[in-house]
Amino acid sequence: MDNKKHRILSYDFCKDVASKCKNATALMNFDQPVYNKSRKTGWLYDFYPKTTNLKKGRTLSYEYCRNYASRFNTAAELKKNDSAVYCKCWKKGWLHKFYPNMRKERVLDYKTCRKSAKRFKTRMEFREGDNSAYLKSIAMGWIDSFGLYSPGTLVYTDEEILATAKRYSSHRDFRTHHKKMYNAAAKRGLLEKCAWLEKAGTGKAGVPTNCVYAYEFKKTRTVYVGITTTKNLRHKDHLKKHDSVYQYAERIGVSVPKPKYIYSEITTEEASKLEQVIIEKYKEDGWNLINKKKGGSIGSLGADKWTKEKCIALTKSYKFVVDFDRDNHGVWEKMRKNGWDKECPWLERKAVPKNYWVNMSKEDVHILAMQFKTRSKFEHSYRRLYVIAQEKGWIDEWFAPTNRGKNARPIVAFELDGVTVFGRYKSMIEATRAFGGKRGNINNACNGVTKTAYGKIFKYADEID
Repeated sequence: MDNKKHRILSYDFCKDVASKCKNATALMNFDQPVYNKSRKTGWLYDFYPKTTNLKKGRTLSYEYCRNYASRFNTAAELKKNDSAVYCKCWKKGWLHKFYPNMRKERVLDYKTCRKSAKRFKTRMEFREGDNSAYLKSIAMGWIDSFGLYSPGTLVYTDEEILATAKRYSSHRDFRTHHKKMYNAAAKRGLLEKCAWLEKAGTGKAGVPTNCVYAYEFKKTRTVYVGITTTKNLRHKDHLKKHDSVYQYAERIGVSVPKPKYIYSEITTEEASKLEQVIIEKYKEDGWNLINKKKGGSIGSLGADKWTKEKCIALTKSYKFVVDFDRDNHGVWEKMRKNGWDKECPWLERKAVPKNYWVNMSKEDVHILAMQFKTRSKFEHSYRRLYVIAQEKGWIDEWFAPTNRGKNARPIVAFELDGVTVFGRYKSMIEATRAFGGKRGNINNACNGVTKTAYGKIFKYADEID
């Protein structure tokens, strides 16, 4: 035992000692120092390659990972054989030390993406040749400054576009059959010359094709009201899982009913006004509405109302492209297609710096907030900044109090006997917060869709005798 104090635990020495034992456990019982040295340096895998339980309880130190990585030629082989060692080396930055010839990860900044884009002529080639740099350029808004063109913008001549447009009678047909050519015509301003193309909302010979429809759930007296120009396609949209009509039907356990077409063959303006009238009628009759937004919005039917002047005027209340694209994605896409985004130099294309909104002073926030008449408009344009200002108590100083909750209906919660009162709440939101669940569950209990929710019976206070 005294000779062990003067030993040099080299690889060859440990290998000779390990050859006398059948497995790692036997080596640990036979010679503890040799076992500890072999485990820390990763030599146990060389001494006992058939043993599978050596990975348990090991310390992934730099020396251990270096010795273990030396058994493989590439980092890919290391990852296949031991992902734990690979992840440790990747996090600590040791992979480039262990494998000097390994390709370093690129930092996709503006210079790198621009240098990569110069190798290609079109955006399609850029996407196929370097997809990661292409996606980064799209996300940051750098793609337009690289001078690349997409097929359809420079390939077609003005004469070819106008000749093709004459084969169709509406914008929709032209866009459906020749999308790239239609986008090229929009960028060059050729659509203004195509007076024979009918706009959305009209059919042959200018006959209006808009209609107002409703989905009625008579058992729960719930309805959804909308307007459309394509009845079949719009009905298919309502049958998709993400649609509010489908979700409500699934929630109450019924199928989506057939739409009820109230008005047909009307103009877009008439449809917008009649939709509001129909919604008010349903409200007066005591129906619940699935619609999340107020009626009267013509959505994609009114795409032509966004002229160049209106789009540019809307961008003046924003500082970054990211925020404007998030709140007005359709408008921003139209501006990009028509090239109007180049006329908005005040919109910064760089990403918002980290903690940019948090570090703003009260005076700077006040200057931005005073551009809006109400707090709701300020919240819509600068959501993150609005939340920060509200937490610090600045919003109540700058804006008048809102009327939120003015029309809320009080709710009473009963025990299962239906007599004992469990609690009273001013609104549906307050009751939902008290029980920590979803608003729809209490709403269904109040409307008779379900008998109970969260082990209680809920009723509107104005419906209690």
